[in-house]
Amino acid sequence: MPATTRNQMMTNLNPAAEALEHARYLVEEIGPRGSATPQEQAAHAYFSQQLEKLALQVTSQDFSSPKSAWLPVGLCVLLSLFSLLISLPGGALLYVALALACAALYWALREVNLDDTLLNRLLSSGKSQNAWAIIPPAGEKHNTVILLAHLDSHRTPLIMQSQFFSKIFAIFSLLGYVSLAAVPLYLAARLIVGFANNLPLLLALAVVMAILSALILQADFTPYSPGANDNAASVGMALACARQFASQPLAHTELWILGSGCEEVGCYGIRRFLDRNRSAVRQARFIDLELIGRGEPSIVVREGLLFKQGCPPDLRLIAERAAERIGRKAQPQESPVYGESYILNKQGFASITLNAIPQGKPDAYWHTPRDTMDKLDPATLEMIFAWIKEIFVEIDRRA
Repeated sequence: MPATTRNQMMTNLNPAAEALEHARYLVEEIGPRGSATPQEQAAHAYFSQQLEKLALQVTSQDFSSPKSAWLPVGLCVLLSLFSLLISLPGGALLYVALALACAALYWALREVNLDDTLLNRLLSSGKSQNAWAIIPPAGEKHNTVILLAHLDSHRTPLIMQSQFFSKIFAIFSLLGYVSLAAVPLYLAARLIVGFANNLPLLLALAVVMAILSALILQADFTPYSPGANDNAASVGMALACARQFASQPLAHTELWILGSGCEEVGCYGIRRFLDRNRSAVRQARFIDLELIGRGEPSIVVREGLLFKQGCPPDLRLIAERAAERIGRKAQPQESPVYGESYILNKQGFASITLNAIPQGKPDAYWHTPRDTMDKLDPATLEMIFAWIKEIFVEIDRRA
């Protein structure tokens, strides 16, 4: 379809249909959008072009990011396993092994808390981008709201292809954390007390870490997901909201539309966005869109892998009341993984993640090759737009 014809078509669509068309372009024309890949760069270019067509001034931010969410933690597990092996002869090697085991535990804990580490700085990195535009209010500015959606899609690791493998991974993840902590304790005890190797314990720790590292590192050899629900639908909705509120701005609330890069490998896009804009957005409220393409409205109230962050109570109340005004009940959800709200709330900003849960259960197509356009529901997108609009109106009303 010629660009001019497509642009005219967009102006005639309702917000849900427009969001769906943007998602279709991302999924079917660009394809899977792995973090720091040319396809993610194409998604960034598309996002920027669509904002520019609304006569909005777009700011782009280039940054470097690791290409994998899995490799740093996998290397920490392997480093801990290596420390066990070199400790076997005893003697001075015990001190080296203890230092390596402590480093592995420290780096692993910082990785799952989404902190920058020496390890991820040393790993291969690629180029990514953020893009955003600002829609000024109709009147005097009293508030700032930032509507956020990430542009990239994840890989399709074995552990996310079925409930069975997810449960296996959950078990070995728990055992893995215990093992990472147990190794330096075991080595320190050997140094202090001086007892000989406990081979059954060593074997148990080694088996757990070997299996866990294999499950983790396998992920980087899988293809990227098409990412229709995670997160093309959200990007499409952000662009549809940009069109709606560019033509009908809020009374006293400045609205930022932000497409972030490299969320799937540690939320590096939002980290770099905050590095650049920290003072300008300190008082802003962030609305993060994730997995909004099918199901009933849901609010992520707590999230994180090992350490947890909760959403601000006032934002939760606003979102719950907004859902009630459109005749829905927003279900609270505790997420076992991180999203960009994790980083934002961890750093003292106010952020809430909105998503949709099919039949009250997590999305079965998340991070799989089956996350395709046929899984998106136009009626859900209509509901999500109405919900977002009510949230904006409520925040604007409080100005």
